[in-house]
Amino acid sequence: MLWTLASIVIGIVGVVWGAERFVSGGIATADRLGVSRFVIGLTIIAVGTSAPEVWVAVRASMKAQPELAIGNAIGSNIANIGLVLGITAMIMPIALRREMLKIEMPFMLVVTLIGLIAIANLMVGRGDAIMLLGLFVLSIIYIVRNRDHIPDTVESAIEDEIGQLSSMSLTRGLVWTFVGIIVLQLACDLLIDGATSLAEILGVRTFVIGLTIIAVGTSLPELAVTVGAALKRHSEVAIGNVIGSNILNLLLVLAIPGLIAPTRLDELELFRDGGMLMILTLSMFLFASASPKHVIGRISGSLLFVAWLGYMGLLVVHS
Repeated sequence: MLWTLASIVIGIVGVVWGAERFVSGGIATADRLGVSRFVIGLTIIAVGTSAPEVWVAVRASMKAQPELAIGNAIGSNIANIGLVLGITAMIMPIALRREMLKIEMPFMLVVTLIGLIAIANLMVGRGDAIMLLGLFVLSIIYIVRNRDHIPDTVESAIEDEIGQLSSMSLTRGLVWTFVGIIVLQLACDLLIDGATSLAEILGVRTFVIGLTIIAVGTSLPELAVTVGAALKRHSEVAIGNVIGSNILNLLLVLAIPGLIAPTRLDELELFRDGGMLMILTLSMFLFASASPKHVIGRISGSLLFVAWLGYMGLLVVHS
């Protein structure tokens, strides 16, 4: 039991650290090679905070544990709203632009609904994966075509992020990218093995471990980035990080096990966990819409966080 818990803790730390090294090295390498900073922001930085979920999904699916990957995708989205956004709003209220309420948040709602519809037949298969990945590609095309509508604060934040790594040489960037990939693979394997063993010890499905321990662990980068952005009063970056991460988890992370190892779910997972995801997503949208200044404040943040805690308690009781 002790080694199992140690494997999970070491695995989570390794995945988070490896993802950070991989993203930092990738950003520096792309910048040195002359890749557009907008493209870097659209790909490497945007996917960066979801890198742990992506790698866990790939390795879990390859190791015949697709339930862990699916649980991680859904659980991470729940944690992003209840834990990450809840704590951030309690520390520093987050103001949203009117455009974000009209475009980004409704799009996240639609993606969440599509993701739940995709698993409504209690199966995550290749057809579902292709549909989700197709929507992901269309989203990228839409962003590129509407680049002029991206707020200056967001582009400034991207420039700051890349600027901090501008002194890194091409060689160093390549080395850190390679190191990040190696650490990610080793840490993911350790994390998945530990999670599988814990599920056997507790007599629960790996899906539940993915919803809870793994989801919280892989959401730590989102928590750090979101709180940091809020404290710097970069509200668009803070809320955009949560929205972007949730969209990526549903369109990219959820699609991976469907492509590699199609698997079945049960009705409880669809209604309990999918229902909780939709409730929190709607609550996030309603809290921001109901506020005269479109602010997710401390009270709203507290409600989201308490809802997440209650959900965690429900999982413990029913597992």
